[in-house]
Amino acid sequence: MKVLRARVYANERESDGISMASLAARMGVTLEAISGPYESPCWFSDRVPSTDGYVPIRCGPWRVEADGRRRRAKAKQHRLALVIVGVLMPDELMSEKGANGQVDHGCLVKRCCRPRHLHIVTARENLARSNAASANGIRTGRCPQGHLLSGANVYQKSGGIQCLECMRRVNRRKAAEDRAIVKVLRVTHTKWRYSTPAFRAAARAEHRAKQSA
Repeated sequence: MKVLRARVYANERESDGISMASLAARMGVTLEAISGPYESPCWFSDRVPSTDGYVPIRCGPWRVEADGRRRRAKAKQHRLALVIVGVLMPDELMSEKGANGQVDHGCLVKRCCRPRHLHIVTARENLARSNAASANGIRTGRCPQGHLLSGANVYQKSGGIQCLECMRRVNRRKAAEDRAIVKVLRVTHTKWRYSTPAFRAAARAEHRAKQSA
């Protein structure tokens, strides 16, 4: 089984608040118990997961789609399970950022909809437990280049953090590449707006090759 998260919670929730059979009946699906990282097995439905690994289910508000047919909007099955057991409010079904926080799979399995494996966490904690590039920075306090992520060297955005020193280096490199492109354009008597993306990409690659030589 592919591990989708960097860490697993030491303990699962105390109880599901509902039996697997009752939850399956409420959601209108067939659930199967599959062994996972926890001692208690995960609950998988017979629905096919989407490309992001989560299982969609049509249980949201009614809407008219592009083909003119009226269908329910798709929500994520694990969020529906938490609505059924009362952990999430009904108006939080379609939103990824509820009033109580984000939903994280403590069992590491995105297909799982067992309530005791689902934890309500903050956006920062959810990111810290993921395999995202900025997650390691939250856990270790340093960016991949080794810069300290604290004080004035931190840029926060959407629950994540970025290293300002790395951002400055990228901006300086792009500025140097743009100056190199301008020099080439002056030789060919071409204005920037008339240069093609392929030409600019080739000029940037040539500039990088010269810098690394």
